[in-house]
Amino acid sequence: MDRMLKEYFLDKDELQTFVQRLIGKYEVLGMKLEDGELKYSRINSVDELRLPSSHRPLVPPKKWFYPERETLFTYRISRGRVKIEDSLKKLLTMKRIFFGMRPCDVRSLHILDKILLGRFHDPYYGIRRENTLIIELTCNEPAEYCFCTMVGGGPYVEDGCDVIFTRISEGFLVETRTVNGAKLIENNKDIFRKAREEEIIERNEIIARAYSKIEAKCVDLERLYNTLVRIYDSDMWNDYSEKCFSCGKCNFICPTCHCFDIYDEVDANLSSGARVRIWDSCHFLSFTRVAGGIVFRRERTSRVKQRIYHKLCYSIDEIGEISCVGCGRCIEVCPSKIDVREIIAKLEG
Repeated sequence: MDRMLKEYFLDKDELQTFVQRLIGKYEVLGMKLEDGELKYSRINSVDELRLPSSHRPLVPPKKWFYPERETLFTYRISRGRVKIEDSLKKLLTMKRIFFGMRPCDVRSLHILDKILLGRFHDPYYGIRRENTLIIELTCNEPAEYCFCTMVGGGPYVEDGCDVIFTRISEGFLVETRTVNGAKLIENNKDIFRKAREEEIIERNEIIARAYSKIEAKCVDLERLYNTLVRIYDSDMWNDYSEKCFSCGKCNFICPTCHCFDIYDEVDANLSSGARVRIWDSCHFLSFTRVAGGIVFRRERTSRVKQRIYHKLCYSIDEIGEISCVGCGRCIEVCPSKIDVREIIAKLEG
């Protein structure tokens, strides 16, 4: 990502003007209330957009880049010839702005980029990512389940976004992080001005307070890795597996889980069909089932370990960092209240 670091100020009274301009040019995604719940969704009018000082939607932004169900291509057989239509064509003209993404979710995209745009390139994810400009919204206040600082993140992150908005007393301190972000602000320079020193200081103080309010302190990730390697056969994993229902909620709500299954849908006339990709869960018994009915992780303990080890250990080997961003969603939805913060603390102790 090309860097273009500048700091601006946007008056709170000009926010609506800015958002309205974006809606006129882009498909805008952001936080809005739907059925009383805060969700990442399409923003069709200025009044729908929510930019709270705290809280993050329960469902992460992953689905807007990596849908839970996606048709990869369709095919039709006519007179002995097969015609295939790739769904990539429909994505090429996409032009989106994601306004108000939380720092933990920005970091999750940074991790997914390494996974899905690395050694194995996912073109469907890649096009959506390339055609979406990300505006991060700093967390002024931590939420109940946040532990981003424990895993090397925080209420403000600099990598993975194009622009950062931080709410201050009279408006927003706005930072451009990429060339595309700088162009966006430059194209609206009539409502932005250069940030003053006192506004930058206020932003810095807000971020420092937010860090201090998060109880989870950063752990030594190298030490954690070595501990996990050493205790792979520990009985502690049996204790956690006894609580686990293997429901897969933690996987589906996680902003970085990316495992999938692929199947073909064939019409009754056998002349047309589609290849479909859906999310999958390493907690499911069927996840490691292969030909002959063999299941490599039949015991629940092995599946519980797989998720924890993939997040905190295997990811370091694969992409150079852990794949947990500390958003706390898995803790929030787990019916048994298995708490990854407790697991990490236990490993640290």
